Amino acid sequence: MDWTAFWEENQRCLDAGMTRAKPRCALQLPVDDHWLLEEMAVPSTVRYYQDENYLQEVHREANDRLEAAVGLRPFSETRVEFLGPRRVEELLGARWELIEGGTPWLEAGFTEPAALARHLSEVADWSDADLDRCLFEGGRDVAQGTGDQVAWSRGPMTMLTSVVGAETAVWWCLDEPEVMTQFFRVCADLIVRVHRRLAIRRGGGVRGLAWLDDHCALLNVALYRQFAMPAMLHAFEELAADPAAYRFQHSDSNMEHLLPCLAEYGLHGVNLGPRISAATIRQELPGAMVHGQIPPFLLRNAPWEEIEVQVRRDFEEAGPEGALVVTTAGSVAAGTSPDRLRDLAHFVDEHCRYA
Repeated sequence: MDWTAFWEENQRCLDAGMTRAKPRCALQLPVDDHWLLEEMAVPSTVRYYQDENYLQEVHREANDRLEAAVGLRPFSETRVEFLGPRRVEELLGARWELIEGGTPWLEAGFTEPAALARHLSEVADWSDADLDRCLFEGGRDVAQGTGDQVAWSRGPMTMLTSVVGAETAVWWCLDEPEVMTQFFRVCADLIVRVHRRLAIRRGGGVRGLAWLDDHCALLNVALYRQFAMPAMLHAFEELAADPAAYRFQHSDSNMEHLLPCLAEYGLHGVNLGPRISAATIRQELPGAMVHGQIPPFLLRNAPWEEIEVQVRRDFEEAGPEGALVVTTAGSVAAGTSPDRLRDLAHFVDEHCRYA
């Protein structure tokens, strides 16, 4: 495989969007830190996340391995991503935890509705100077001069589970509706403000909004429409009002029941859970590119023939209209070999072509 030619063609296929006027389906290989830590057998995950030079060394070695297998160097080898701005969830009260052998996670910061309500009132009154001080304290910053960007954000429901815990989030939506209404309103406003402040700091603008909202599946349709949906619509209206602005949602949970709600967002692309078929997504979200629908553990563990069946099915269900990007439904699972990624690229190159 001429990997340079493959990925150049792949970019043209991505740029073409939802049309058959392209050589083939595009491919994406979303490897992340979970995949990297296992592939590289990193002996200390704490050191990886706390030692900038060590992180860059691991990234270079992982990139060398992936470049040999599939012609990609996906992990940053610069300082830009090491100490970025604080997350919205942190501003809302969650805190980071890190233990040896794992990746960082956000721990709940509130156990009482009244305490959360008081903090939300304080956050709502922050000036721009207050917000900047919280975002960039301790030398945190963003890359300069990178122009307009799509704003990537966790969804408000997923943020709520980080701030109060997953089970508590659902109970409070049922038992504390006033506090939850306040949370989703403040959360939506804060998401908009944060991304505008980041854009100013970066020297560019915001040209769309992409949600990462796995935990939206915890809500039924009524609760989702009552709490999460107004917050998401507000953020879309503020950050992606231009018809050309990109709208995307990732939710690798089983949230098929919420597809009619997602249809009201005018999404241009989705990456949804592996239990939802490409055909169902096309039916419910006809304007959205399907990024999927390979189950991550299928790609990691199954006989290759089963993976071929899945990719062919996705191509048959979404490919005829040019509406498929072949990828996993969620990130590539830790333990997936680079050889599997190479074989997937070869299969797409040979069997997912229009011309």
